[in-house]
Amino acid sequence: MLGVVGTGRAISQGRHTSGWFAAAPSAIVIGTALGILVPLPPLAGMASGLSQATSSDVGLHLSTGTLTTTVIGILVAAVLAGLVVTAKTLRNQAA
Repeated sequence: MLGVVGTGRAISQGRHTSGWFAAAPSAIVIGTALGILVPLPPLAGMASGLSQATSSDVGLHLSTGTLTTTVIGILVAAVLAGLVVTAKTLRNQAA
C-alpha cells in the first residue's frame, strides 16, 4: 500500500504524518504569490511607458482564467512531485 512519508513514517503503518501535507500547500501559496507579485512592477513600468509613448490610457489586465490555470498547474506539479518522492522512499525502505 502506498503511503505518504512526511516524518519518516508511512501512513500505512497507522501513524500520522504531516511534513508532505504541509509542504505542498506552502509551496503552492509561495509560488503563486511570487509568480504574481514579481512581474507586476516591470509590467506596470511598461504600461506607464507605453501610455506616455502613445498618449493613451494603458492599464494592466490580468486574466483570471490564466491565473487559475497556473495555480492548478502548480498544485498538480506539487502533488506529483510529492508522490514520486514518496514512492521512491517507500521502495527504498522496502528493499
